[in-house]
Amino acid sequence: GGGVRGGAPPPPPREPIRCHECATRLFHVPSGSFVTESNRTRFVADGDMYEEIARLCQEYAQDVMAREGNLEWVTVCDEG
Repeated sequence: GGGVRGGAPPPPPREPIRCHECATRLFHVPSGSFVTESNRTRFVADGDMYEEIARLCQEYAQDVMAREGNLEWVTVCDEG
């Protein structure tokens, strides 16, 4: 059946950090650098893969906001 090799239980889920002054940033461990707008392409290549990952991240974020905030997406049409 399913499980972790060696029979070890999975680690407990991490609690989200609730800090309005904090931010989660990408950090490249080997170089000791934060990923910034100016150096992003050194760590994250542009192109189809980046676009797909960005789309999936946005979709997931919207799902989480809807679930946590009891929100629902609706279609709104202009009646111009």
